[in-house]
Amino acid sequence: MPLTTIATALTLSATLFATAGALPEPKAARPVQPLVEVDETAYAAADWPEHNKDLYAKDLQGQKLPVALGQETWLTEEQDLNGKVLVLDFWATWCGPCIAAGPKLAKAQKDGKGDVKVVAISGQSEGVDKVRSYLDENEPKWIYLHDDEQRVFAPFESRGIPLVVVLSTDGVIRWIGNPHAKEFGKAVSQVVENDPMIKALRAAKAGG
Repeated sequence: MPLTTIATALTLSATLFATAGALPEPKAARPVQPLVEVDETAYAAADWPEHNKDLYAKDLQGQKLPVALGQETWLTEEQDLNGKVLVLDFWATWCGPCIAAGPKLAKAQKDGKGDVKVVAISGQSEGVDKVRSYLDENEPKWIYLHDDEQRVFAPFESRGIPLVVVLSTDGVIRWIGNPHAKEFGKAVSQVVENDPMIKALRAAKAGG
């Protein structure tokens, strides 16, 4: 069976910033190249989490992200997200439950052992300056992007935030819901353990 190079459509290039003591100036996100070759049928056969039925957003589980990342503004230093399970966190500084979800998001990223990246996306009823001021006063714990036009968020037609979207490395949405939901952590772990590219990268690392 032919191998198809699978790269998440939601990967972003890595650039180091030399700025010390301050957040870097916003830059537009950019795509990067694939890491390994994975049989694309492996994604169809993987044991993904059961779709969440308790939704307050449009059910796009099992589909590609309607609008791929790439037009947002980086508020933290750029990182390579290729070959990572992504947890998109739509949030706002004025949203108490969003801020309170911090420990759950931190645990999901920590438990992923380098294979999970939380990507917080702001732009819901507030401008970039407000978010940058918040990050100046609160040390960023993961990646922060800003999307004034809400390109990525709008297609979900969500009735509220916080809203998290878990993506496998092929850019497909595997789980949508609230980070406070008891199923959230389990869903992220299941995606990580069954993602074909993550498995391939771990195998390559172990054999290297």
